[in-house]
Amino acid sequence: MREKIVNRLIQSAAILCSLVFVNTAQAHIYSGIIVNKTTQVLKLTCPTGTTYVKAQVADLAINTGMMGLTVFKDGNAQHITDTVQTDAVYSAFATLSAGSGNYYLIATQTAAATGSYRIQYHCYNASNTETTTTNATLTQP
Repeated sequence: MREKIVNRLIQSAAILCSLVFVNTAQAHIYSGIIVNKTTQVLKLTCPTGTTYVKAQVADLAINTGMMGLTVFKDGNAQHITDTVQTDAVYSAFATLSAGSGNYYLIATQTAAATGSYRIQYHCYNASNTETTTTNATLTQP
């Protein structure tokens, strides 16, 4: 009986988190939830004139794993990991210079548990001026 109650509490918490951590499109930030070592892939389209993308991740959950972020485009990738959980401080930036077009932001977690995260991302031109005009969209939950 006690195990059923605990399982229901965990399920309820996961549902509540999914309602709280929905895509927030302000300031080029995406918030999401990963369950059981899965990945989530977001597509970010950077306009003509973009030379590079910078992105960072914040691990918002206490579990045994670490949240990571890979920025990928045209066979090139940069990876970063947030090594401190729940401090609401982002990792360092992963920076990838691959021009305009579609970049993929791949969130990963090493724990077989539910984890929440937040990604901040930006497209930049050669003058280091932000060119981001659209929000990243979840392509693979």
